[in-house]
Amino acid sequence: MAHFAELDKDNKVINVIVFDDNDINKYGGDLSIGAEQWVATTPNLTAEQSITGNPGVSWKQTSYNANFRKNYGGIGNYYDTQRDAFIRIQKPFPSWTLNEDTCRWQPPQPWPNKKSYIEENGNEIFFDFDWNEDNMRFQTFKSDILYYWDNINLIWKK
Repeated sequence: MAHFAELDKDNKVINVIVFDDNDINKYGGDLSIGAEQWVATTPNLTAEQSITGNPGVSWKQTSYNANFRKNYGGIGNYYDTQRDAFIRIQKPFPSWTLNEDTCRWQPPQPWPNKKSYIEENGNEIFFDFDWNEDNMRFQTFKSDILYYWDNINLIWKK
């Protein structure tokens, strides 16, 4: 199955439609201009498939597994023509930078390692954490206690 992202005038993904590989191969194959042109004019695109009700201006093939164009071109992401890559809609925080190799936003501090839990009374308590832009660190609240990720000792601290 071949996934194609419908782009608006600002290259924002407004829709993703799946096509049969045989059709894509018949019109030029993966990542071809011919396949993109066929997708844009195919009668398979109906008003019911349009999420916004406004047709896009172009189509780009995207990989559900991010095998090409760096990331999956999901709705709300952008297609960057210079990088030939799909990138998240916007920079999540002012301090984050775009990794040119992956085209993913990265924080100024390394992500917490796989130990995304806090040990309490010998038990591992797993949790979600967020980035705190003011303090430039990852943190979480558990039982009204603030924990932050210590990048030197690689542990969560109170």
